[in-house]
Amino acid sequence: MAKGRAIGQFEAMLGVVGLLALGVAYGVATGWNPLPRLQGWLDRAHALAEPAPAWTVTAGDEPSGAVVAGTAVVISSGRTVSGYTLSGGTQQWTRETGWSAVAGSGAGAVVVAAKAKRGYDALDPATGAVRWSDPTATGAWTFTDLVIGVACPQPGACTLTARAPDGGAVRWQASLTGDVHGVSGVNHALAGLRPLGRAVGVPAPVPPLLGFPVDDRVQVVDSRNGSRLTAYRSTSLTWATVAGSRVVITGRDKKKGPCRPRTDGRDPAGDRSVWHLDGYDLHTGTPLGCDQRDGPAGAGGLIDATSPDGHEVLLDPATGEEAYRAGTGEKIIDSDGRLVLVRTAGKDAVKAVDVASGAVRWQRAAPKGAGVLLGPAVVVFTDPGSGKLTVVSPTNQVLVDVTSRASVLGYAETGLLIASGSEVGLLTYRR
Repeated sequence: MAKGRAIGQFEAMLGVVGLLALGVAYGVATGWNPLPRLQGWLDRAHALAEPAPAWTVTAGDEPSGAVVAGTAVVISSGRTVSGYTLSGGTQQWTRETGWSAVAGSGAGAVVVAAKAKRGYDALDPATGAVRWSDPTATGAWTFTDLVIGVACPQPGACTLTARAPDGGAVRWQASLTGDVHGVSGVNHALAGLRPLGRAVGVPAPVPPLLGFPVDDRVQVVDSRNGSRLTAYRSTSLTWATVAGSRVVITGRDKKKGPCRPRTDGRDPAGDRSVWHLDGYDLHTGTPLGCDQRDGPAGAGGLIDATSPDGHEVLLDPATGEEAYRAGTGEKIIDSDGRLVLVRTAGKDAVKAVDVASGAVRWQRAAPKGAGVLLGPAVVVFTDPGSGKLTVVSPTNQVLVDVTSRASVLGYAETGLLIASGSEVGLLTYRR
């Protein structure tokens, strides 16, 4: 039987060889060459997008983020940060670093990159040259208008130092006391709103208040001058979250029957109660118990919640009032505070609504599995089924319409940065 199988395999191999020989003979006789078409098919299969991006580059490792800083594109990949020209994708510099992020904006932007042991350098995004340094910080938070470094010279005592991104001038200093841990590195989560949408790393202005979780308390710092305000304790039954100019305290009351959510908005300057809501679910507790396990989500400075009558809403943290209310069966996807993206009740379309007026600006068909991202002045639709990637403006003007299964890595005023594996490319917007 084994001898029979061997003979069969040998005959099959002879058949394949015969077919190859026939193909070669046909090619010689007719001049037909399948290799260019095969190579073209392989190139299209591995292309970032079709039509092709304006430029593509290959990062050393799979990139984790790309931020446009002035005339440069700063790409982070593994333990490396590199600068490329926005106009053509030419690499200008690269640096090995434990962590990095972009701070500032325009000509005043810098790349905050950790030194080997302690401290960080603020690099020119176009050249990689050091503009200024903080020699002691072991971690930092980066914004468009501040870089806040943290140094802990001894256990239980840390110092925050806020600097201007462009020149490094010290704006203020503040202390953190207690069992401070988990602050090394860059942009560790503060006691703020969780992103409602799938956030892509774009530097944002520093919020009015910063909440630093230390021990089981949230130490609130005024970002204008570094003054320490009221500290709030988070427990299994109450959760403190900094949102805008308020500290939002969520919890649940259990008297008879299921837990009933309650929310308070407080002014930490004097721990004054500003507003109170009963029955609004900010999705901070477990479905069956009263325990508080996570902070609320939000977008555009607004808080995502479900109203007592079951509608998804966005709350203004300053007043506790509903800034936007979705219709029955609708789901809020994301918001920038001015525009809110909503999946319709039929789950087959997405509409853009003006937060202030409630007017629908536009509506586009979007299958249930389609991805929707709200970027700076753009909305990105990705359809895994068709492999289409479409970018529209806030007025529904189509800026990009390509075939691509790449992921969104960052945004430029002139285009969208996408990535697949270690490949990064720029899709230029239509004028």
